[in-house]
Amino acid sequence: MNAKSYRIQRDTLQMQLDQTREALAAALELKPAPATPQTCKDVLEIIKNFMVYSSAPDHDVRLADDRERKKLWDVLTALRGPDDGSDLLKDATTAVIRWYVFGKTVVPGRMIINQDCESFAQLRKSGKTALLLHFWNHVWSAFDALGLSMTEVNK
Repeated sequence: MNAKSYRIQRDTLQMQLDQTREALAAALELKPAPATPQTCKDVLEIIKNFMVYSSAPDHDVRLADDRERKKLWDVLTALRGPDDGSDLLKDATTAVIRWYVFGKTVVPGRMIINQDCESFAQLRKSGKTALLLHFWNHVWSAFDALGLSMTEVNK
């Protein structure tokens, strides 16, 4: 195959791929998200696009996309935190994750946000919070997804 034939075939395949992506996006009712989301609905549209739509034709890339989706789900779940009345557990897990996700800033809405410290790391390390196993699994995965340590103080 000469270079011109290769380019024609490549361009044809790219056009078909683009058309397939457009058809899939239309079928899933995906909308382009604004560059800077202005509303909760805008943010949810971005999350929906990320969680639902994978244009990767390669199996290994799709698997990597799935791992990234799981990381996002773990972080989103951990951002909410447990509702068991344990402020200490929320301080040592959820509030630390929020500190790193939201850029170490105060977030409106009375959200608890804490910088990590030795006592929080010790609480996470002790495993005393294992009573909330489902939440705990999300927290552990969220710390991992963000590159944070569960057992050491994060700087």
